[in-house]
Amino acid sequence: MVDVRVDRGWVTGSCGHNIKVKRIPMKLAKQGLQACLDNAGRLVDAARTLFKASRNELAFFMVLTAYEEMAKCHCILEETVRVYDLQEDLLVDACVFEYHPAKYRMTMDYLDDWIATWDSLATAFSTALGEIDTPELSADRKVIHQNGFQIRNECLYVDYEDGWMVGPRIAISRERVEQHLKMIVSMMGGFHNTLRNWPLSVSKREFAAREGTAEFAPFK
Repeated sequence: MVDVRVDRGWVTGSCGHNIKVKRIPMKLAKQGLQACLDNAGRLVDAARTLFKASRNELAFFMVLTAYEEMAKCHCILEETVRVYDLQEDLLVDACVFEYHPAKYRMTMDYLDDWIATWDSLATAFSTALGEIDTPELSADRKVIHQNGFQIRNECLYVDYEDGWMVGPRIAISRERVEQHLKMIVSMMGGFHNTLRNWPLSVSKREFAAREGTAEFAPFK
């Protein structure tokens, strides 16, 4: 039995511990996904500009921040699929808006799952992530999964620890920036296709009704 307490736009559930979520009206789901995706796009554009100027650490800071926005995209879309046919409010884990380390874990897990299932649903929605992926990039996702927020901060900020440490406090190679730019752009492409094919992308009922018909062609 799960007790739920509603407080304005927040819901707190108790199942051994409290879970804090944001309650988002279904009518705002697509708008929220678009807003997060647009912001990720702006960050990627900034990363490209900095990359061309050989400001690798600042470019990587922008890429990592864009990954945070993609975590929101993932959570919004996943929850929309869960409740769309019921037309209920979305209950999105508040940590995706408040806790930076969780965003990196969500996004890297999402990418690993997306690439692993490429031969099925993924082919309908995006360019081949599996073709972009490399052993080095796969290993780096594990690093970012665990330390993404720390790496992001070390790319930019001044800190003090037995003396001043002026950012960037970490060296980022051009190859690392370039690989992640390709990965996130491909990832974003899948979400752009989802928005273009709304509600087919989020309605299980609509998907089942149209699968195999001519109207299903946009996914090919």
